[in-house]
Amino acid sequence: MHAVHVRLCRYADRRAPGARTSAIARTRFIDDVVTRWVGDGIRQVVVWCRLRQPRAHRMAVLARATVFEVDRPDTQQAKRAVLARRSSVASVRYVPVDFLRDDLGSARRRRLERGRRGRASSGRA
Repeated sequence: MHAVHVRLCRYADRRAPGARTSAIARTRFIDDVVTRWVGDGIRQVVVWCRLRQPRAHRMAVLARATVFEVDRPDTQQAKRAVLARRSSVASVRYVPVDFLRDDLGSARRRRLERGRRGRASSGRA
């Protein structure tokens, strides 16, 4: 398996020099900043997702925060189906946004309204 990984990395580096290493550096930078902020007391994190980026589910430090994951509804549905078979370290609240029609404000209002209805119907205030 290691040999296949090495070959794929070399191929990717030849096809798009710097793209893979840039993505690795960007991911590490964002992870370091999030870790520092949560360590400093931040308790809510908003993650704008791209594709199936699992940051909220792979960073142990996020167990101390509530993560709001903003992404397309279809992408979130696919991710949740995969994650249902795995354990997650974070408390993730999914905020579905159709980026062609919605804005974050309207999506957040819908999410809050659903939350209020859910609490009322479950008997909790």
